[in-house]
Amino acid sequence: PYFCCKKAPFTATVSVSGNANKIYDGQNVILSASVDGVSSGLSYQWYKDDALLSGQTGQTISVKNVADSGTYKVTVSAAGATSTSTGVDITITKATPKVTAQATTVPYTGSPVSIDLKNITVELAEGDTYDPNNLSISYYLDSLGTLELTKIPSAINYYYFKATYGETDNYNSAKSNVAKL
Repeated sequence: PYFCCKKAPFTATVSVSGNANKIYDGQNVILSASVDGVSSGLSYQWYKDDALLSGQTGQTISVKNVADSGTYKVTVSAAGATSTSTGVDITITKATPKVTAQATTVPYTGSPVSIDLKNITVELAEGDTYDPNNLSISYYLDSLGTLELTKIPSAINYYYFKATYGETDNYNSAKSNVAKL
């Protein structure tokens, strides 16, 4: 039978720079391939969960998102021989953002109230920005946030509100504190 490649006189390994098991923080995890005994004429092909990563043919690759979680291997070729590393597991789990609501006063106009987004902060990983369209506001009659209103308040009264940031690819859904309106 025909075999494409001879047994490599070297062994491919993968090293990890950064935390291989972490909560999403926006920072890269660097995977680096190395071999013993050969220093030139090397070519690389990376795999995730045994699927070829198209275009990933460098000595290093970077991963950082929850979707990047998986088992990574690299095949290193030189002089007609190949060696495939053992798998390295990368696990990146969703982070939970900190959502804070600040008390505000809204003048009575007879129309439903509108919360200014400057009264809500969403803390994400450095370099990430939040999408205001991913915020929802709930209104309450009590400071504990247990008596939820079914519609946006439009009458004179004391109300409270809570902001919810919806789930995304890298973040869990998170609710703010209850703030006075």
